[in-house]
Amino acid sequence: MIDHAKDRSAMANLWKGILNDQSNPEILSVSEIPKQSIPTSFLFVNLLNLSTIALMMQIAVRPFLSIGLESDSLSFFLIGSLMTIALFLLAGKIIVNLSRMLSPVKTIKILGDCILDSLIDLGEITSRKARFVLKTDRESVNIDCALIDATTYEKNIFAQAMSELLSSIENPRYVFIKQGFLLGIPFRNMSQSYACPTIISSKKENVEILADHLRRKTGKFFIQYTRSEKGRKILLMCRKKSYINRNEIFIQGKKRVLSKWE
Repeated sequence: MIDHAKDRSAMANLWKGILNDQSNPEILSVSEIPKQSIPTSFLFVNLLNLSTIALMMQIAVRPFLSIGLESDSLSFFLIGSLMTIALFLLAGKIIVNLSRMLSPVKTIKILGDCILDSLIDLGEITSRKARFVLKTDRESVNIDCALIDATTYEKNIFAQAMSELLSSIENPRYVFIKQGFLLGIPFRNMSQSYACPTIISSKKENVEILADHLRRKTGKFFIQYTRSEKGRKILLMCRKKSYINRNEIFIQGKKRVLSKWE
């Protein structure tokens, strides 16, 4: 119990000074990101994509360039050059996304910004100076996020949305599934699936707004509606394969009660 109190005190001290530039103290609605919710798997997927492109360049592009140089064929050389440029552009895009996801803190920051931008687009957050901030302990085990320069209502809905996005998938109306690539072929990466926050999931067009913000900063996500027989089956697959759900079971020893669908 004493250790728990120390942990609370240490995390509270992390927030001291975050509002030093403000004349009045502010009530914060803080959402703590548990260790099992830190999405470190983005790094692996992006590196796999980059390796795939390098392999494609070796298999597909090199022969065109070699034949063009050896036979002085301008057409082969031009085709190879264009393919090389296209693949380099694709690799550059993946490298940019990779650099954004190099650390858990950056990942949470990007997801938080996407939630904030979506809530602003939906008119749920109207405070012009509202911004998303992060605090973490020295080991980056506990990551806390909060909305500042906003109303109490806005802080609460933001904290709730972040909590739902980074908590284990239970029974959301929509889930986001990251698009992966294997040898250039897209597939649904169920391990990187997330529950759509309730405040956003009332209408599909609202869900698409969040999906668009995620696409701009992290890559494409599939939107899956779960209130159908097909959607329910995919939801169960996400619950089984999502790294958040699986880590919760292994790290915390939690057991899920299986429904009749399982």
